[in-house]
Amino acid sequence: MKRLFGVHRARDFGLVRTHAQMVMAAIAQNLLKAANKITLTAQTTAIA
Repeated sequence: MKRLFGVHRARDFGLVRTHAQMVMAAIAQNLLKAANKITLTAQTTAIA
């Protein structure tokens, strides 16, 4: 997450805002991983 989304430091002060930022970054990372798996699966079935 540090490399992809630049979350090596929190942008906001406060526990609630920092937690929300980390949760949003985690959601984005999971969506990106899912999108990569879907495209890889579509390519492999097209090849076979």
